[in-house]
Amino acid sequence: MKLRKPDLITLLLLLFLAAIPATLLFLLTINKNIRHYATQSNTITQLELLDKDFNYFISQKGVFHNYDIINRKVATFKNSLNRISEGLRNDHHIKAYGYEEVLQPIEESFARKSVLIEHAKSYNSLVINSLNYLHDLQRNIRRYTPLNEEDYRLLDDTIFLTLQTYTRTRDALPDIKKNLQKIERLSGETDDNMLRYFVTHMHVIVNQIETIDKEHSQIAQLALYPRLTALHQKLNTEYADYLTFGKMAVLLILASLAALLFLVLYLHKRSLADKKVLDAYRYAIENSDNSIVITNADQEITYVNDAFERETGYSKEEVMGENPKILKSNLMDRSFYEALKTALRERRRWDGEFVNKRKDGSLFYEKASISPLIVDDMHQGYIAIKLNITKYVEQEKHVNISLTTNSFCGIFIFFQMGIVKVSIFKET
Repeated sequence: MKLRKPDLITLLLLLFLAAIPATLLFLLTINKNIRHYATQSNTITQLELLDKDFNYFISQKGVFHNYDIINRKVATFKNSLNRISEGLRNDHHIKAYGYEEVLQPIEESFARKSVLIEHAKSYNSLVINSLNYLHDLQRNIRRYTPLNEEDYRLLDDTIFLTLQTYTRTRDALPDIKKNLQKIERLSGETDDNMLRYFVTHMHVIVNQIETIDKEHSQIAQLALYPRLTALHQKLNTEYADYLTFGKMAVLLILASLAALLFLVLYLHKRSLADKKVLDAYRYAIENSDNSIVITNADQEITYVNDAFERETGYSKEEVMGENPKILKSNLMDRSFYEALKTALRERRRWDGEFVNKRKDGSLFYEKASISPLIVDDMHQGYIAIKLNITKYVEQEKHVNISLTTNSFCGIFIFFQMGIVKVSIFKET
C-alpha cells in the first residue's frame, strides 16, 4: 500500500514530533547515567580513602584511636560497598566489563579485614592495659623488692624495649626475650612473686605483639586497595565507552531529525507545487463546457462541475451522494447497460452515447467517456466526461428526414470556425 503525499507528509511530521520528546528522554537518560557514574566513582574513591584509614589504624600501634570513629568508618565502608555491588550487579553491562571478577574478591577481602580490625582493637587494648600494669608492677618492685641497680635497669630496659617494639620504633623482640630469660633467673634466685608476675605478663605482651604483627602481614596480603583501584578503572572504561556511544547516538539522532525535517519541508514544497497544478486542473474542469462527474468506488457522486448543472438542471447539492442513474431515461436497451456495468466492474474505460433525462423531464443526448480512477494502485472511483450532442443528433435526424422526403442535387459538408456544417441543395 502506497501512501499519498499528504499522508506521507503527515506521517513524517508526526514522526518528527514524536522524535523530539524521545530525544529529550534519551538525553535525560544519558545525564542520569552520567550522574550515576559520578556517584559510583565518588563512592569508590571514598572506599579507597577508608581503606587507607583502616591500614593506618592497624599499622599504628601504641597510638590512641577513637574506636567509635573506626566503627563508623567500617559501617560506612560496608554500606557503600553494598550499594556499589548492588548497582553494578543490576547493570546489564556487568558481564561485558567483568565486574563480578573484582567485586567478589573485594567483598571477601573487606569481610576478612573487618575481622582483623576487631582483633586489632582487642589486642591493642590488651597490650596497653598490660603495659600499664607492668609499669605499676615495676614501680612496686623498686619499692618492695631489694635488687641492685643493674637489675632495676634491666626491668626498665625491658619495658622500654617493649614500648619501642609495640610502637614500631624498632624491632626489639630478640632483646626483650633475652632480658626475660635474665629476669626469670632473677625471679628464681629471689623467689619474688612480683618478678614472676612481671615475667608472665611480659610473655603475654610479646605473644600479643607477635600476633598483631602476623595479622598486619595478613592485612597487607589482602590487597583491598589495588582491587578497589581495579574496580575504579573498570568503571572508568565503561563510562568512556558509554560517553562514546552517547555522543554517536546523539549525533545520529540529530542527523536523523535534520534529515526528517528536510524531507518534510521538501515534500511540503513539492505538495505546494502539486497543489498549484491541481488548482489549474480544477479551474479547467470547473470551466469546461463538458459535463464532468466523479463518483466514489460505490458509484456515489462526489463531484460535478458547472456544465453538469447547466445540462441537467440539477444543482451540485441535489446530486451529491446520488447514483448517476438519476439521469437514466430508460430508453436504452438492457444489453447497453449490461455492457456498461461489465466495463465498470472490470475497471475498463467505456465510451458510448446516452439518452438521458434532465430534472425537468426533457431528454438530451450525451457522448460519454467513463474511466476508473486509480490512485496509488487503489481504485478510488470513476470519472465521466460527457459532451452534449443533442444538437448534432437532431441535425442528423433532420438530414435523414430530408433525404427521404425531398429530391436534391447535392450535399456539401464543410468546416467553418471548427463546426461541421451540412448544406443541402434541393432540385428546383
